[in-house]
Amino acid sequence: MLDGEKNPTVYNYGYLWTVHSLFYMKRDHDKATMINPKVLSPCYRNIINPVITAFGEGTFSTAASIAKKVFEEIPGLGLLSDCLAHPNEEPKYPDPK
Repeated sequence: MLDGEKNPTVYNYGYLWTVHSLFYMKRDHDKATMINPKVLSPCYRNIINPVITAFGEGTFSTAASIAKKVFEEIPGLGLLSDCLAHPNEEPKYPDPK
């Protein structure tokens, strides 16, 4: 592997990030309580890029990233934008008080 190339099996946010951040528990809690309308998306809080998983990086992943930006601006299609790519940064939840 060349320097700078990403391995498709590398964790995006650090090793065992989903465990120590309780990511899945918080995501499922949001879905169960219907905390906001975005939970209706089948890909709510998706952290895995399905296009890169299926096709690898390249033309398809670039097209999916562009489509995600377009879908986010169109009412009704915004819920599907989470299905096209993973977020660019680590999802954050508010600190409990």
